Amino acid sequence: MDHKLSGWAASQLSLAGRITLTQSVLQAVPIYAMQTTNLPGSIKNKIDQICRRFLWSGNDDLQKMSLISWHNICQPKMAGGLGFKRLDIMNEVLLLKVAWHLILEPNKLCVKVLSTKYGVHPSDIPHALPTRYSSHLWKFVGRVWDYVKRGLRWNVGNGLKVKFWWGYLACIFALHVLNLTDSRELSH
Repeated sequence: MDHKLSGWAASQLSLAGRITLTQSVLQAVPIYAMQTTNLPGSIKNKIDQICRRFLWSGNDDLQKMSLISWHNICQPKMAGGLGFKRLDIMNEVLLLKVAWHLILEPNKLCVKVLSTKYGVHPSDIPHALPTRYSSHLWKFVGRVWDYVKRGLRWNVGNGLKVKFWWGYLACIFALHVLNLTDSRELSH
């Protein structure tokens, strides 16, 4: 990021120009890496610091007093902020997208690779993902898998993929856990 800043005559730019440059370039640089990597908090904080310093002073080395808190700057424009991205949330959302693709796009190459490597078939939505001895990406997907399951809705269709006895009803318990083999238990 320092390399990107070195060629800019940012001190000659207005605040509006620095806002546009920060949003379109500085905050876009880490997006590619954040799609497959959960960046450490220290790196996200350093990027935020560079963005803040550049925004207020036009230089990432010179620290000036911020006129507005970073939290307020990261609010949507409709809420009075400048619409800057919060990198911690953006990183989590991009990695959630990988988990979401496991279900919605089973023919993508990355989904095929991950599902084959970790033994998860895209048509079977597991209750939990095996994360032992796995990559950092897969461990993060396993950590957010509950969020993905909460966002799912079943469309029965022809019924070939519905697993009535093994699926979750309202995410409380699976029917196979109940011992329904004795009909006398049902009549009481």
